[in-house]
Amino acid sequence: MRELRKDPVLNRWVIISSERASRPMDTFHVAPDKPDTYCPFCEGQEAATPPELFAIRQPGASPNGPGWSLRVVPNKFPALTIASPELADASSLQLADGSFDTGSDDLQSGGLYQRLDGVGYHEVIIETPHHSGRLSDMNKARAADIYHALKARLLDIKKDPAMACAQYFKNHGRESGASLAHSHSQLIAMPVVSRTLGEELAGAANHRIKTGECVYCRILRMEGDSGERLIAAREGVAALAPYASRFPYEAMIMPMRHASGFEDSSPEQIEAFSSLLVDLLAALADMFDNPPYNLVLHTAPFAPGHEDAFHWHMEIIPVMARAAGFEWGSGFHINSVPPEIAAARMRKAMENE
Repeated sequence: MRELRKDPVLNRWVIISSERASRPMDTFHVAPDKPDTYCPFCEGQEAATPPELFAIRQPGASPNGPGWSLRVVPNKFPALTIASPELADASSLQLADGSFDTGSDDLQSGGLYQRLDGVGYHEVIIETPHHSGRLSDMNKARAADIYHALKARLLDIKKDPAMACAQYFKNHGRESGASLAHSHSQLIAMPVVSRTLGEELAGAANHRIKTGECVYCRILRMEGDSGERLIAAREGVAALAPYASRFPYEAMIMPMRHASGFEDSSPEQIEAFSSLLVDLLAALADMFDNPPYNLVLHTAPFAPGHEDAFHWHMEIIPVMARAAGFEWGSGFHINSVPPEIAAARMRKAMENE
C-alpha cells in the first residue's frame, strides 16, 4: 500500500507506505531505560523540588513532605519563568494566526527579528510517589487525579492575562525525551500561541466558515460511521487512529461532544477520558513491551473566540521510528503502518485487556 494522505485540519501531507515496514532497520529498537541512582520525584525527596503548587495528600500530611499521591511543582530547570507584571498585556498584541503586531516597539529587536522576554510557567506533575509506577498500570481513579490536577492548574494559570496558551505533554521513556524515569508529565504556559496550535486554529476556523461545523466533530462522525480507524468509543469519549497518521500506531482521544478547552471538562468527562487513555496505553504496553511514547494535549487558547471551531484532543505517539533527512527536509512523514491496520490491532489489544 502506497498513498499520499492529507490531514483535514492542517493540510499536512503524509506518505503511507506499508512496504517500508520490511525495510532493514526501519523499525526503531529501543534500549531499556537505565535505572536512576537518585530520583528527586520519589516520596521522601520533597526537598529536592521547588515547593508544591498543588497536591493530593493523605489527611493530616504536611505540604512539601511525605504522604502524597500526586504533586505539582515548578520545574527546577524551567524553559520559561513566571511572567512579570509589566508584560501583562503582551497577549493582547497577538494576532489571530499566532503572529504579533510588528508595529509594537515592545516586541521588536533589530527590525526583522522579534523577541519577547522568556516569561511563562513551567510545571511538573509528579504522577505517583512510587518510582516504578506507570500510567498504563494505574487504577482509573488515580489516573483521573492527574487530569483533575491538570484542569486545576490550567484554570489557575488562565487568570494571568499575559498567558496566551498552555501545552501539556508527557514523555514516557528516555527515547521519548524523558530525563527521569519516574512517571511525570509537564505543563508549559506561554505568552504566545504555539505554531502547531495556531495552524490547527486556522484550519478549524476555515472549515467552520466553509461548512458551519467543527471539523473534529465531523471526523468523529465519519470515523464512527465507517469504524475503520475507530479504536474505542465509550462514556462520551472516543479513541481513533488519525486518517493521515504520521507515525505507526499514532492515536487520538477526544470528547464526542464538542468542547474547545480541556479546563472546561466536567469531573465525569475527565474520568471517562482518563479511563480510556489508561486502557489504550495498557494495550500499547502489552503489544510492544512498554514502548516509549509522547502524550500531547491540544486545547484552545485562553482568550475567547475559538469555542465553536476548535475541539480539544490528546495525541498518543508511540516512539517506534526515527525522523530522518527526508522528513526534516520536506516536512512530510512516512508511516509504514496504515492507520486502519493500527486501529484494528489496538482495538483487538484493548478487547483483551
